[in-house]
Amino acid sequence: MRGDRLRELRESRGESQRALAAAVGCSSAAIAQYESGTRSPDALILLRIAAHYGVSSEYLLGLTDDPRRQKDL
Repeated sequence: MRGDRLRELRESRGESQRALAAAVGCSSAAIAQYESGTRSPDALILLRIAAHYGVSSEYLLGLTDDPRRQKDL
């Protein structure tokens, strides 16, 4: 996961790590680790984060620069 993209999405919405963690079902420490690149989320958490922000998992993984989900295209 591209931690910089996660941090940018979270901060652009004025959301704390704690709030994001509660929304996707993980700890705020895990969110901090995802953002710093020291840990990667499992598939379920990755999908929850993508759905929470309305972006594609491919965008969060750095596979595309287009944040739109396939069905949004």
